[in-house]
Amino acid sequence: SDAVVLGSFASLESPAGRKIRLDVRLQDTLGGETTAVAETGPEAELFDLVARAGLRLREKMGAEGETEVQVARASSTDAARLYSEGINRLRLFEPAAARELLEGAVAADPRNALAHSGLAAALTTLGYDRRAREEAKAAFDLSANLPPEDRLLIEGRYRETTQDWRQAVQIYWDLWSMFPDDLDHGLRLAAAQTAAGQIEEALATTDALRTLPPPSSEDPRIDLAEAMAAGARADFQRQRSASARAAGKASGQRASLMVAQARLLECRALRNLGQAEPALGACAEGQRLYSVKGDRGGVAEALTHAANVRFDRGELAEASRLYEEALDTYRSIGNRGAEAGALNNIAVVLRSQGDLDRASQLYEEVLAIAREIGSRAGEAYALNNLAGVLLRRGRLDEAGKLFEQALAIRREQGDKSGEAYALDNLGVALRRKGDLAGARQRHDLALKLRKETGQRIGEVSSLNNLGTLFLDQGDLAAARKSFETSLAICRETGSQSSMAYALFGLGEVLAREAKLPEARKRHEEALALREKLGEKGTAAESRLALAILALEQGDRTKAIELAGQAAVEHERQGATDGQALALAVAGQGREALALLEGSQDLRARLAVQLRTSSSAAALGEVLDQATQAGFTEIRLEASLALARTDRARRFAVEKEAREKGYLRIAGKAAA
Repeated sequence: SDAVVLGSFASLESPAGRKIRLDVRLQDTLGGETTAVAETGPEAELFDLVARAGLRLREKMGAEGETEVQVARASSTDAARLYSEGINRLRLFEPAAARELLEGAVAADPRNALAHSGLAAALTTLGYDRRAREEAKAAFDLSANLPPEDRLLIEGRYRETTQDWRQAVQIYWDLWSMFPDDLDHGLRLAAAQTAAGQIEEALATTDALRTLPPPSSEDPRIDLAEAMAAGARADFQRQRSASARAAGKASGQRASLMVAQARLLECRALRNLGQAEPALGACAEGQRLYSVKGDRGGVAEALTHAANVRFDRGELAEASRLYEEALDTYRSIGNRGAEAGALNNIAVVLRSQGDLDRASQLYEEVLAIAREIGSRAGEAYALNNLAGVLLRRGRLDEAGKLFEQALAIRREQGDKSGEAYALDNLGVALRRKGDLAGARQRHDLALKLRKETGQRIGEVSSLNNLGTLFLDQGDLAAARKSFETSLAICRETGSQSSMAYALFGLGEVLAREAKLPEARKRHEEALALREKLGEKGTAAESRLALAILALEQGDRTKAIELAGQAAVEHERQGATDGQALALAVAGQGREALALLEGSQDLRARLAVQLRTSSSAAALGEVLDQATQAGFTEIRLEASLALARTDRARRFAVEKEAREKGYLRIAGKAAA
């Protein structure tokens, strides 16, 4: 620095009222010369006093004249006090108290852009997205006469509240270009780039920040920004390393809240790397540090991360307890957005436990809160989750409509990650209805978006969905490739639930290839994972697959036992299509057919009819529908059932099945 300004003030009582005396010293850092400036004035004229002192300081430095900065002043000392105290509360992570003070500042001075912008920040932290957008827009509209830096900062916050990340990135890039030695502008740019899915650019920004002169280059917030970007790219080793560096630097500076933030990022990385115990240790340390500082929101966030680890390990009761504790905290501090998130987490546990009714009720609560606070992202999540329950219960048209609504919101927000999520779910609904072409289009686009945004965990979901689609279409080689690729990524990222899906899919491929012992092994591995995670619905699907294998291997007693267990769980969850198929495998054809009345799941309907129909007319109908929809395996099975007395037709089925790799069907045809 070329100059240092330091000084003090005093409050002086007088018969005419309180006065303020301001003493300021200006020191030249090269020559060491010091000059003094003193101003005294009534408290009510505080801003004029500051302006006079500032003018005299600028004269001493050779920069004469007025400055634009004066237009940012509050209209009264009360408004200024409320604003400064509100900003201080924000810095102390007390958003509810900050909101009250900043609302007072806005009421006292409605034309002050900075007060509106500060209030927007508090409302965002509390999850009131709609009001935050309104306040940020008011700040933006009032900022025309502010200096360029303030004006751009206010616009940047406004673009963040509207999730216009492309524009936010451009604004923060402009700010950083204007002030390339300003660390805060660079950090804002990196955060916006991460939110926009520009992960490589965000990491490049953090690299550039490390070239600043010290101490800026050693600021732990650079490592935190790198950890956030690395996590968004599913590079969890890098996220772990960066968060550990941040914690070390912040500890050296005794910045305990920054250490706590770093520990929670480290917890997330370790969780995704499959290192549960170290992850819980990092969460506990973060929780302790937040608790010491009285940051209740931080404590609740730490509890949530710990609950996520417990959920992964199948400790659903403990996970639910921690989510409930976090929920109580969020409600007590008035953070409605985080309250919705906690309710959603509890609903996810209930859904895994098979309590779809209660889960659905909580998703409805989440949706109501999201609409109340104007959180479009929260609304999209709730719609997706509600649709997921409907999908599980075979109400495919209703589920599809909600998925479409969620998709529209994601596209409106430019959220490619959320768009991919909605597309994948919509593809599942279309596949089950028999629209394989439509499903393929959605899954392909979802996978493309996930690769573009570096969402490795999301990529796994798309690959699993495509693998299942390829199975239905009869492309076993493509199905195997999708599931194997998914499994490799799961092992890299530690995603246990998705790993079970990939193992299940590989088991299905092996079964069709008549490799029954290997298929059973994969399905047993998937079942073990699902039981460990407490996923009752998917565990029922694994038991049903094992029941079918037991039938193929001649163990009818085992098949009936496993299929019966699956039927009971599907019935408990209201998943009638799965229940019907399980009953059909168990030999209860009449009951299975009764459940399918009005079913929208074409694949399930055809699979049950194939197992329960004996007349040529019924089998012919199954064959026609399977052929029209493109369900290769069901078509081959129906053709074989109709060819029992037709040797030439059996030979044709055997030939096609062998060419497509369906050696189980080929073997049955040959026999």
